[in-house]
Amino acid sequence: MGDSGNWILVVFLEGAVGQKMLNKLEDAKFITMHDDLFEAGRDEDGEVVHGNIYFILAETPDGFRFQLDRRFVNEPRTEYADDDSGCWRYVTNTTVGPRAEALMNRIQAHVDGGGKLDPIHWAPTQGCYGTLGRDEAEELALEIQEAHEAGESVPSRLLALAFA
Repeated sequence: MGDSGNWILVVFLEGAVGQKMLNKLEDAKFITMHDDLFEAGRDEDGEVVHGNIYFILAETPDGFRFQLDRRFVNEPRTEYADDDSGCWRYVTNTTVGPRAEALMNRIQAHVDGGGKLDPIHWAPTQGCYGTLGRDEAEELALEIQEAHEAGESVPSRLLALAFA
């Protein structure tokens, strides 16, 4: 995100909806890593090849979640098989998951040591299923959407939450 995007976020955080978001971010004490599969392409037989994407979440005790703006993508690449088969194979980078986990651990240590999360790098996301945080995330998404419709400058990454 460029400087103008950060400026819009800073202005947004000064408003009532932004302050509500900041208050929740200060409560986020549990840092976790999640991964998801995505379709990365197809192999020579037309079969789907999947990649992994890792992302880091900060969660409050009541289930409200924020997602870090950095993701780790493990996209398979092709290489020629070295087994005399004459085939190509898909291989993945095995360092992607451990790098994401190392960052998660550093952030958790920072929070455990009394450090705060920088709101420039975190955006609210869907809360944990069955918790008060999930309901609050939906309410915040509606408030963000209403602020946008009222003409307030709302950062695009927050609008993605509101219109999800």
